[in-house]
Amino acid sequence: MTMHAEGRKLLKQAEAYGSIMGFAVDNMDDLEVVEIEDNDVISIENGKLRIENSADASQNSQFSTFNSHQFKIECRYVPGHCPGSMCFVLPQEKAVITGDALFHFSIGRTDLPGGDYPTLIEKLKTRILTLPDDYRVLPGHGIASQIGKEKKYNSFLI
Repeated sequence: MTMHAEGRKLLKQAEAYGSIMGFAVDNMDDLEVVEIEDNDVISIENGKLRIENSADASQNSQFSTFNSHQFKIECRYVPGHCPGSMCFVLPQEKAVITGDALFHFSIGRTDLPGGDYPTLIEKLKTRILTLPDDYRVLPGHGIASQIGKEKKYNSFLI
């Protein structure tokens, strides 16, 4: 599993949060985690994960990229909903997977531990709403949207 370093805090707390919410969570201590940072380049070569600092790999790369055959994913660090939150841009598909950071005309919760409203708003505006208007927004749940519609109608981001 790959995750931003800030996400480790939540991973370590998963068992406790699960018991509060009434469901069992396996012990996560033995889970193999490879930490990624904003602007890292992630690739899989011959079945092995490789991570490089993007400054070393490509001086023009502003965001993390994952290349596998014909598929590219740009990883963008978008904290605010929770520590370590990442969004994934799929340029070939003109889409962005926003998880729980951005929803159709809404945003993710920021009232839970580690949430930060000003940070989420700033990161969404500078990292996600800078995408072309025709990019689809694919949230972690709920209906899809488009960047242009979110810029125009999402009251949290206007």
